[in-house]
Amino acid sequence: MGTCFRKKMGFKSGKRSLEKDGRRPLIEDDDCDLPDVCCPTPVRSPQQDPQLPKEALEEKVRRFLNEALQIDRSQSCCSEEGYVRLYVDIIQVIKGAEARDGVAPVCYKELLLFVKRYKQEQVKELKNKTRTWKKNRETCETIDFLKTLKTCKELRLYIQTTAGRIPRPLSGETVAELEDMETCTMKLLMDVIADMAESRLKDYFRSAQKWLLLLTDLENIFPKRPYAADEQKLVIDKAYEIIVQSYLRCLLQNSRSRLKCWSEKLGPAISLDAHRLHQTMENLAPGVPERKEILLRIPEVLECGDNDGLRLTVALMKQDLCQHNVDLDLLPKLLRWKGHSRVEVKEVLDALADAADGVPPQSWWRRLSCCVSVCCQP
Repeated sequence: MGTCFRKKMGFKSGKRSLEKDGRRPLIEDDDCDLPDVCCPTPVRSPQQDPQLPKEALEEKVRRFLNEALQIDRSQSCCSEEGYVRLYVDIIQVIKGAEARDGVAPVCYKELLLFVKRYKQEQVKELKNKTRTWKKNRETCETIDFLKTLKTCKELRLYIQTTAGRIPRPLSGETVAELEDMETCTMKLLMDVIADMAESRLKDYFRSAQKWLLLLTDLENIFPKRPYAADEQKLVIDKAYEIIVQSYLRCLLQNSRSRLKCWSEKLGPAISLDAHRLHQTMENLAPGVPERKEILLRIPEVLECGDNDGLRLTVALMKQDLCQHNVDLDLLPKLLRWKGHSRVEVKEVLDALADAADGVPPQSWWRRLSCCVSVCCQP
């Protein structure tokens, strides 16, 4: 054979870059004695035995996909090369092997089987990490979760761009497996964030602490890595949502009189926390959507002394809660926490329902915005 498999596969991450960090390349430059599955073998041509090239291709692709995973498992992902290594190797294997006409379905069948194995192993590994973190928060490290999200996303996007060359059920099933893996990964990580937030916030509101240690935790477990910025922003956005809801819930679990040991002036303390939280999130993921307005509404609710002002503030807060997927049941709890009777709470909420009844939501909110503008004019 005049061309070795390495050249047929079109690998770009060659021997030099692999050897630099002590790794053995997937395919050596002199690996030409291996069967060239991208063209007929000189012994048995496809015409003589049509099954041979297909079987050889399946075996070759399967072997290299497994080797890519083994190499990735043995190396650290705390570098840009380590972060992208797995999906780059996988795409190169598939892209090179499918260069021959008619073999794309074979390659993607092997990719589907690989993704299923990878998903099962990786989810198990990530679950073990979360169990360890819950026992010892100091061991918390998120890079493996971010890398898993990156790998799934890049493989999914590649499959979607080549879907026309393979049967739709095959590509659809592979994409579905990757999406499910992304969902599992995000859920596992958010469960850790939720547990951490609840634990820190409960201690915070029952003490005289002036700094929320949760913010320090977030900075420790999400070190800034430019190559992981997209995944970190996605994760921080979800974490932000969870933390805001946990803050509001944990705050309302303590009476205002009990919170005096935490702060004599609740409104300013809550406002300061809202700004600190957003600053932390912005530092970790520049451009992350703001969610601090939910917390900033709490001092506004506390300061409202008339019914009309309270209804307007509650209406705006309800809009914020809906926009950021925060539990709406926290709204009546907030009013009760402030000191309003059940009857007064019902009147405020009924007023919001009546105002929206029979009026298109956009029109109602437009009128509400106009009211806000008028009230804010000097």
